[in-house]
Amino acid sequence: MRAELCIVPQSLYEMWVVLTRPASDNGIGMQPTEVKAEMDRTRRFFRFLDDNSKIFPIWETLVTQYAIKGKPAHDARLVAAMVCHGIEQLLTFNRTDFTRFTQITILEPEKVITGT
Repeated sequence: MRAELCIVPQSLYEMWVVLTRPASDNGIGMQPTEVKAEMDRTRRFFRFLDDNSKIFPIWETLVTQYAIKGKPAHDARLVAAMVCHGIEQLLTFNRTDFTRFTQITILEPEKVITGT
């Protein structure tokens, strides 16, 4: 199976947070200049999809439809961006965070690699 890998700005925002957050707070503790270089490398591997005003109403529908509270609203925003851009598959290690969303198909990296 051949696929084009895409990324949205939100993924890079979250990457920045985790990589710059101290290890004592469940982060990596990298310096901003290191993270910027890592983000530049990451963007070379993905088609970069833009944020736009069409994402918000989709997100609002999702959080209402699924009665989402708290931090999972961030996951709904990622799904909203996917829906907006016509992306149907999400490659993630966090399957359980996205199982509620019938709009997407979840792919787990280990299963993609092994073909199971």
